[in-house]
Amino acid sequence: MIRLSCIITGDTLTLVNQDSNEHGCPDQKGVYAINFKENGFTLDLINDACEGRAHALTGVTWKDPGKK
Repeated sequence: MIRLSCIITGDTLTLVNQDSNEHGCPDQKGVYAINFKENGFTLDLINDACEGRAHALTGVTWKDPGKK
């Protein structure tokens, strides 16, 4: 489990990991553009030094399981 803080400003998501664990990319900020689509959204990488997080989040379609 990785603790992080999230800030959404307009259509931009900023993430900062709060854990000191080396796998959690401590104190590294990631910035993503939020692209809303029908019943979900995708994140497009703007800037993220944490390669693992960038790979895991970029281009994935996130959907609300309660919406059809």
